[in-house]
Amino acid sequence: MSTNHYFNNIRASNEQNLTEDLVIETIKIHGIDVFYLPRTLVNKDSIFGEDPLSRFSSNKPIEMYMENVNAFQGGDTLGKFGLEIKDSASFVVSKKRFQKETGMLRPLEGDIIYFPLTKGFFEIKYVEHENPFFQLGKNYVFKMSVELFQFNEETFTTGEPEIDIIPEEAQFRLYLNINANSGTGSSFTVGDTVYQYKNGATGGGASGADATGYVKAATSNLITLKNITGKWYASTASKTRYVISSNGTVYRTVSSVDDKVLQDNYDDNKDIQTRADTDLDFTIQNPFGNY
Repeated sequence: MSTNHYFNNIRASNEQNLTEDLVIETIKIHGIDVFYLPRTLVNKDSIFGEDPLSRFSSNKPIEMYMENVNAFQGGDTLGKFGLEIKDSASFVVSKKRFQKETGMLRPLEGDIIYFPLTKGFFEIKYVEHENPFFQLGKNYVFKMSVELFQFNEETFTTGEPEIDIIPEEAQFRLYLNINANSGTGSSFTVGDTVYQYKNGATGGGASGADATGYVKAATSNLITLKNITGKWYASTASKTRYVISSNGTVYRTVSSVDDKVLQDNYDDNKDIQTRADTDLDFTIQNPFGNY
């Protein structure tokens, strides 16, 4: 028993090329322009397989087709921490076009698709490369299952202002009230990395610091930090704490630390923070238990 050898449904490269061209044209007609943002890992956790410090430093404009034509899937739920939006969707991209525009073999789970229509960031959760299954012996598209991205202090420097400004505004801020008449040096520079030693030292190198941060804004008595690592401390009667520039030439006494967060009329994050500060002692290593 054998198939009819007059009909080649597996290795007809001319028909495969025609089908692929039709797929590309269809996506260009019915699709939408999006941005593909590759993720760069900075310090991967080998146990949990994640990197909260990852960054997105480039963007790849490309056309994709959104299969969910009526609305996003997933829906919204009311959880113990407020309203949770779990929008999900399915995007289809031409395999040939994707490889040409990005230089990558395939989309990667963890990368992001920026959807300009809703100004939404969607994280790729799964990539299907065999559906439709080998039409004329070849696969022509990637199907990506995506979910609304949850920001976690990742750095966005893609070079596209529309993209970079959104996570920039959503980032957590730490505010250091400083004594302008203390320390040494002129002033802190926006864009500089500053650090602090828990023991109150004023030197020793940034690599050994207990806490670091990126200067978002600075005045003579207030520094706004983002991309925070470690825990920042204010000065006490028994120990003076300093904020120090990365080159060690500028430092000031930290009078107080404020981790207030932005809030609009519908947020409840400030209420949760206020209650947590009242009920929990965050100065100990584990405020939720005995150890």
